[in-house]
Amino acid sequence: MRITFWGTRGSLVCPGPDTVRYGGNTVCVHVSEGDSSLILDAGIGIVQFGEKIMAMPKDQRPREFNVLFSHFHWDHVLGFPFFSPIYMPGNVVNLYGPNRDALEETIHRLFHSAYSPIKGAHNLAAELRYFEVPPEGCEIGGTSVRTTMLCHPEAGPNAATVAYRVQKNGKAVVYATDHEAGADPQRDQGLIALGKDAHVLIHDAYFTPEEYSARRGWGHSSFEQAVAIAEKAGVKVLVLFHYEPDHDDEQMDRILERARQAASEDLTIIAALDRGELQL
Repeated sequence: MRITFWGTRGSLVCPGPDTVRYGGNTVCVHVSEGDSSLILDAGIGIVQFGEKIMAMPKDQRPREFNVLFSHFHWDHVLGFPFFSPIYMPGNVVNLYGPNRDALEETIHRLFHSAYSPIKGAHNLAAELRYFEVPPEGCEIGGTSVRTTMLCHPEAGPNAATVAYRVQKNGKAVVYATDHEAGADPQRDQGLIALGKDAHVLIHDAYFTPEEYSARRGWGHSSFEQAVAIAEKAGVKVLVLFHYEPDHDDEQMDRILERARQAASEDLTIIAALDRGELQL
């Protein structure tokens, strides 16, 4: 299983000389295993992923895409209108979220004439299909997908935030961006259960502990809280993710070192980098 991080930031893009190593794109992760391919969220990172696809020879480009949304805040959807494959006739884009109606409404708003010259998602060349991931999970593109609700301010009616467990051929990755650990014990337990013995947990690490103390209720975790969730779930690797845009490369180096110091020897901790890859 290959995990590629096309965007790792939360809230807003932060390009510049101080974020060169960790990156400044908002969140997008590609998980592939054999002929299975899933895109997790569609922040600005999905734009560069689309450019990579379009650079492939025409006869080698995929024609069908599966995009799973954790929720519908700007930093998780704003790259979608600039994802090149949606403008290619014959392509099919399967869109998944915690609520089908909220998902479809969100996508249509992105292409409203007030924001886009496309003047409606119905004018796209690709075919968009909308699906709801049931609580008990389902199979998407030959991969098992399960969810649990996270603790994050809702993006509208019936638009809760969810984590995904993606599993195929005995390999499991859990994607849990935008979660405030410790704020809702029931949702913490749901995430711990979802992540039980997974190979990789990609978890929100927006704050330092010092920053979090002044920002409770924002719907994000500190790196220490991410470590605690990972150890309770018994995962092998914790990937810090969804960084505060003001954290430059030097700050991220210190955060990664502090996270490793806070963890047990059994837990491997890495920090996601834009265009970085992790092979299971």
